[in-house]
Amino acid sequence: MDFSQAQLLGSDNAFIRFFLEDSNDTRTEEELRLATANRHCGCTYHFDNQVTRVGKILAIVPVDQREAFKKLARRLRTADSYKEFQQRACTLTAQFPRAKRWVDWWTQRHIANLLILNRSKDSKDSRVLLPETTNAQEAAHFSMYSRQGKKHELITGLKKCYKIAIEHEKTWYHVKGML
Repeated sequence: MDFSQAQLLGSDNAFIRFFLEDSNDTRTEEELRLATANRHCGCTYHFDNQVTRVGKILAIVPVDQREAFKKLARRLRTADSYKEFQQRACTLTAQFPRAKRWVDWWTQRHIANLLILNRSKDSKDSRVLLPETTNAQEAAHFSMYSRQGKKHELITGLKKCYKIAIEHEKTWYHVKGML
């Protein structure tokens, strides 16, 4: 995830809708909504881009301290608990007080939870199995948009979307061994 609230909500709603329509899944909408709570993992690429962007703002981070800022900020990604995340965030704001508003946004529990993964051996956090970046999915979206083209009449655009959906459906059935 790229930490956008709209993207999180859209992903949750798509997840719930998909499984509600699956006749083999017996979970209720409430059970599915609870299941979405721990399935998101933040994209390290997007987080690192934010760190770099803020690190270049001279009013926040002096030039000679950029590397120290980046190092401390990136340590947020390796926190194993929310408490540890908050401690690291406090260290960051103590050294870079002008970055406080930026750090405060990341320390919101629902945002911080996108970065915090329990990596211990006995952890049941399945998010550690997810890729650290969403760039492959974003590349797939770009590929789809490229094949579809731009500035179509409505019906032409819908036909192109339908054709892409059929391709994805064939891929799904192939992966599931149904073709």
